[in-house]
Amino acid sequence: DARSAVLSGHSFGVHTLWASAGATFDVDTIRPLCTPRISCTEADLAEFGRGFADPRFAAVIPMAGAIDRSWFGASGHRSVRVPVLSMSGTLDPVGADAQFDSTSGVDVTWIDVRGGCHQFFALGRCPMIDDALQGPIVGTYALAFARRHLLGDADPTVRAILDGTRAVHERVTLRHHPAAP
Repeated sequence: DARSAVLSGHSFGVHTLWASAGATFDVDTIRPLCTPRISCTEADLAEFGRGFADPRFAAVIPMAGAIDRSWFGASGHRSVRVPVLSMSGTLDPVGADAQFDSTSGVDVTWIDVRGGCHQFFALGRCPMIDDALQGPIVGTYALAFARRHLLGDADPTVRAILDGTRAVHERVTLRHHPAAP
């Protein structure tokens, strides 16, 4: 059923994910980026202004990346109405902490994996964490999140994983802030 899905994005894919989730672009912030090398017309900028929200996405999972304020400005995240499960690793300084701190009003759950590098959420081979932990950590959170927000699963175990009352692994720190009322 392609009418409803969970979207995940890794690294630069996180920018597409935020746009698809409904984050609005800050056209005034983008305009100065238009140069002879990076051509953009007024029609292009108007397209950015309309946004790229895709109503098929019931929830999103940005991994190893953060919202880019040079595209979305200080408040572009406020138009996101779907739950977000952000995943990052402590050895990958991509700004996930700043993303969490600056997205109040959006339903964001953030897991930070101690020893996780940029590729922990993709190809693996991080020097400070065993690849064998990818499935048990990344897979467990992603599956619980999708079950909850795509399938409406109210199972107590799913809820406990997502609210942090059931620890998935000692390497995970979980934080959450709710959507604005």
